[in-house]
Amino acid sequence: MASNVEIIASNDLRVGMYALLKNKPCKVLEISRSKNGKHGGAKIHIIGLDIFSLKKVEDLIPSSHNMELPIVKKEELSVLDMLQDRYVSLLLKDMSGTRQDIRVLDEEDAKKITEMLDDGKSVLVTVLSAMGKEVYDSFKGDRSRSAMEERV
Repeated sequence: MASNVEIIASNDLRVGMYALLKNKPCKVLEISRSKNGKHGGAKIHIIGLDIFSLKKVEDLIPSSHNMELPIVKKEELSVLDMLQDRYVSLLLKDMSGTRQDIRVLDEEDAKKITEMLDDGKSVLVTVLSAMGKEVYDSFKGDRSRSAMEERV
């Protein structure tokens, strides 16, 4: 697991970064810091969006602790076709083949991608990978939108 994460001081965490919250890779949406109190040290309250389930995750950690940041990679791939159950057929970067294991989670995105393909337009999807998993994030064509941004 060490190769999937980086370690930083929790005070260095910023909005927009990726962090492991309750062992889930999340994009940080909000951070609030409390001061030292009568019953202990300062705490950091973090709200993030799980990049795989798109659900909000909250965590409270001591400001003296370190944070694990998942290494998140983004890859844009060309869409060849929309398959059943919103899976997409994607052309590999090196054009050596295709893959069909990525599902478009958002129904509206799937409709728009299908319409664009039917109109003969080229479509790129962004795939996020972290912690040994991959997930659809967004698409680009004439209009661009991120599934994660839509839920914030």
